[in-house]
Amino acid sequence: MSAKGSKVFRQIKKRIIEGFYRQGSTLVEKDICKEFEISRTPYRETLIMLEMEGLVEIHPKKGVVVTSFDLNDLRDIFEMRSILEKAAGELALQRIKPYHLKIFDEIVQNLHGLSLDDYEGYKKLDALFHKTFNEVHGNRLLKEFLSRVQDKCIRLWNSIDENDDTIKTLRRDSVLSLEMVCEAMVKEDKQGVIKGLNQHFNAYLQIMISHLIGGYGMADSLKNPLD
Repeated sequence: MSAKGSKVFRQIKKRIIEGFYRQGSTLVEKDICKEFEISRTPYRETLIMLEMEGLVEIHPKKGVVVTSFDLNDLRDIFEMRSILEKAAGELALQRIKPYHLKIFDEIVQNLHGLSLDDYEGYKKLDALFHKTFNEVHGNRLLKEFLSRVQDKCIRLWNSIDENDDTIKTLRRDSVLSLEMVCEAMVKEDKQGVIKGLNQHFNAYLQIMISHLIGGYGMADSLKNPLD
């Protein structure tokens, strides 16, 4: 891919993940080419990469459509992330360093002082947690896979209005589970890490199901790979 194509791909991907381009919306070639001052070639390179990551669907007559979510997508994302995070947690406990423990301790302290309405503060701490978690386990290939799945989770998250009560509930439950994982990391408690990750994903799944189909409580019917 050309340098211009790579830059546009990163920007469009970021916009889709952050919800700027909503699911089901159509990308307009002439508008994007004009905004980024590119020709059709780097634009088409961008579309190919976006399609490979499952972010858009290219229809010859309908155009380029941002992909939508359904319960099957949610199940796939949940199962894969749970499996990958469990592996990452086990590796992290083998490779954790004192300065990592200090970062996790700071995350816990900051989470304790966080307001449920502080959406930006939560996102910053959540990003720091996952950044540190990926650094601790140290497996580059696992980090790559986790990054792609985490992007899908963030995209799902951003499909809900940040002031929606379900998002506030998710933030509350996520704060509690992240505290559990961080504290278990500090104590080098393998079972505590797995339990915290388990709670983290169960809370996430419940809220996302509630948002997608109004089925709060249906997560019990989906097998959790961490159990």
